[in-house]
Amino acid sequence: MARKRPSENLVGVAVMAALRHPLTYRVPQELDVRAGHRVLVPLGKRRVVGIALEPVTRVAPGVELRDILRVLDPEPLLSPELLTLGLWIAEYYVAPIGEVFRAMLPLRAETRRVRLVKLTEAGRQKLKELEASLLEEARRGPEADLLRYLAGRPGSEPAGVPIESLRTRFSAFRDLVPQALEEGWIGVSEVERERGQRKTFSVRLAGPASDAGAPFAVGGPVPDRTGGRLSPVARRIVEILERVGPASDHRELLKSAHTSLATLRKLDRAGIIELNDSKTKLAQPTGQLEDGASRAETPSRGGVPSLELTSAQAAVFKELAQRLESHRFGVALLHGITASGKTEVYLRLIARCLERGRAALMLVPEIALTPAVESQFLARFGNQVAVLHSGLTERVRHEAWWEVRRGEAKVVLGTRSAIFAPVGDLGLVIVDEEHESSYKQEETPRYHGRDVAVVRARLAQALAVLGSATPSLESYANARQGKYHLATLKERIAGRPLAEVEIVDMREEFRQTHTNVPISRRLAAARRP
Repeated sequence: MARKRPSENLVGVAVMAALRHPLTYRVPQELDVRAGHRVLVPLGKRRVVGIALEPVTRVAPGVELRDILRVLDPEPLLSPELLTLGLWIAEYYVAPIGEVFRAMLPLRAETRRVRLVKLTEAGRQKLKELEASLLEEARRGPEADLLRYLAGRPGSEPAGVPIESLRTRFSAFRDLVPQALEEGWIGVSEVERERGQRKTFSVRLAGPASDAGAPFAVGGPVPDRTGGRLSPVARRIVEILERVGPASDHRELLKSAHTSLATLRKLDRAGIIELNDSKTKLAQPTGQLEDGASRAETPSRGGVPSLELTSAQAAVFKELAQRLESHRFGVALLHGITASGKTEVYLRLIARCLERGRAALMLVPEIALTPAVESQFLARFGNQVAVLHSGLTERVRHEAWWEVRRGEAKVVLGTRSAIFAPVGDLGLVIVDEEHESSYKQEETPRYHGRDVAVVRARLAQALAVLGSATPSLESYANARQGKYHLATLKERIAGRPLAEVEIVDMREEFRQTHTNVPISRRLAAARRP
């Protein structure tokens, strides 16, 4: 029988491991742990990150409780709404609860344990003795090299040098470090660091590159801005930057150009490119509008005027806007044929939502669709838009997540995982092309983005709009049964005709041609100029 422990402060923690249920931990008096906090907890012989949940008042008898080691953030990262959503996903989809919350956090919200080596006072004294020795073997031996290396890097790491860097630098590492530790020359400590904090650089062209002069080669002489014919690698870098614009993360450019950071540094010193620390934010590649205005230059609201609505669009917008302004949960299925103007209705609803002081979230099924939609969103809503999808670099996703978390971005656009964006006061959730199978997550944790969007709208007392030209059977059935409101757009904008479709019987093709090919004679003829 479970028993209460009144003298102890206990809390459930969803550890980021393959466990179905949260574990109970004891909260030390010196820690302020609230629901939604990231915490560091012991799990077996490991230390893992978890999300603090609600307080626990009863535990099974004989259970040995362990203490939470540390709170990783000054404020909870996950709101009560997202915590409730995560618990629902874990139960409904039988998913590991910690993995669900991992999916809700930015990549850099995870930690790793790093062992740091630092020179002790005894080590400094030993180094002085070795350097004063008359024996060259002592002055140049591996012990002196190790101690000299640690002494020469006081500012690189306040807590010491990562032990892995010593492992790669010193061939005698296996014997050297244990000996130095036993003699007391060095001290070893462990720290938890956030993953993904490797230094990144933004890269942009410094100006037009010259083609005259001596060739450029990695490891060879570096050309200056007045001359120097570029090597194939350097020219490839320049061509990529000319074609796609500045790179916010140099690692993406390295992959595309099949080169190294050393090459970028040489081009930077040559004045061909500019390599800058990525701590300063760059606009996302798709953040440039057609007229050349940057994201920062766009007005905070309504930079581009709305299009004039057709009578059918106006009627649909009016009925959905009324439901939006009720501040009550509801689901509407917008069944509109291709090119009927669903996107403009979405934009009008988002604008109305912003006018009422609430935020909006829109999901699209594929990353490939995001740039086209994003350009429309940026033109209409400017720097209020944040984009979240896996095609962005880790740094850009991390920054966008925090913009939403801080309330700086009120409109979120993204693919399936964007449903977990930390949007406050959510008033509108739109799922475009709701019938698409890509809303189903195939990896752990498995979930259906459309259905999670409906549940999140219910938790936020928001309006969920599911749009499609070919609705899924379950959504259409819900609309026919009155569970969802059904809104329809049956005509294309400006009376444009639907694309003509001709059906070819491939079985008859085979009987006539005796060839089993996927292209019919009719299609082959239509493809000829």
